[in-house]
Amino acid sequence: MKLKSLLITILLVTLLGSANQTSAAGRNNEDDGEKKVEQTIAVEPNVIVSLCIASGSITVHGWERNEVQARSEDAEAINFRRASTTSTGPASRIEVLISDPADGPQGRTDSCNAFSDVELNVPRGAIVQLQTRDGDVTVTDVTEARVETQNGDIDLQRISRLVEARCLSGDISLSDSSGRVQLGSVSGSVEAVNVRSLTAGDDFDAGTVSGDVMLEAVGHAQVHAKSVSGSVNMNGPLAHGGRYDFKTMSGNVTLSLPADSSFKVNAKVAHGGDIISDFAITPMADTPQSRKDGVAVTSSATTVTSATTSSSTSSSTSVSTAPTPPTPPGPSPAPRPAPAPRVSVVVAPSPIDPHGVERLNGIFGTGDATLNLASFSGTVHLRRR
Repeated sequence: MKLKSLLITILLVTLLGSANQTSAAGRNNEDDGEKKVEQTIAVEPNVIVSLCIASGSITVHGWERNEVQARSEDAEAINFRRASTTSTGPASRIEVLISDPADGPQGRTDSCNAFSDVELNVPRGAIVQLQTRDGDVTVTDVTEARVETQNGDIDLQRISRLVEARCLSGDISLSDSSGRVQLGSVSGSVEAVNVRSLTAGDDFDAGTVSGDVMLEAVGHAQVHAKSVSGSVNMNGPLAHGGRYDFKTMSGNVTLSLPADSSFKVNAKVAHGGDIISDFAITPMADTPQSRKDGVAVTSSATTVTSATTSSSTSSSTSVSTAPTPPTPPGPSPAPRPAPAPRVSVVVAPSPIDPHGVERLNGIFGTGDATLNLASFSGTVHLRRR
């Protein structure tokens, strides 16, 4: 009996051990099913890296190694194709080629048909060229970024020399970067924060068809921003000698500027829009090509009105101040600086303009920067911070 019981116990232990091994094998198979494909190649510090996929997100990080590492959790294979014929030494230009599991082990990797999320680690001096038809793109810490996506957002951070980003349906965000900038979206907003130029020829160009353009602390001397159906907003100081061209068809143009700004302004609105300024703009004489509009400038301190007609030129100026209170006896108190008045500029359309276009041509300070502002159906506002 004891021998029989011992045999039964040994049999039960053996069966339980086999069951545990089978369960562990099943878990290992599940883990193997979530395999990650990864490839690494030695490259030059300023390597040019290209990647094109049909659908999927692309994430690029700059790092200190002179290597390109490509990873994906849903690709069948990853290969690198050099631009040069030599296969030895660090590569100066490579293409990252992705193959889908549906294509099999021998699937093609020389086209843009892959449906995979891809993550790249590249040298900080790299130039990346990325394209996806359906997916988000994120790039940080590289020298140049050229990015295109049809349906997805683009997020770019710490790009040091050049940015070109375009999308059909999605938002574009750029921050903490420098160099020449071109941002364009068809259906989405465009935002740039803390961006500066490297050379005098670096322009900043941002545009969208259906969305807003929002700029903050953009230090370029040449800034162009436009929207068809949306607003254009800028917050920050003006560059010395800078030129700012902001236009929108259906939306507002708003500039939030420091109180010590210095600029010339050429603003126009239509269809009942207003031109509003928190700065005391001094009207400038119209050029022969300019339309002769009436301009009314009002503030809490003074009222200045000037008008011109097509046949003759006349001007009248009325200055009204509050009565001066009597001076009390004794030593005079130290003068207290009066707060700068908040100014509202309203431009009345000229009767001779059949389209009702309202204009303001004026100067504030010494006129260091030039502002060309236009809204077809909205308000132009110069806001003092």
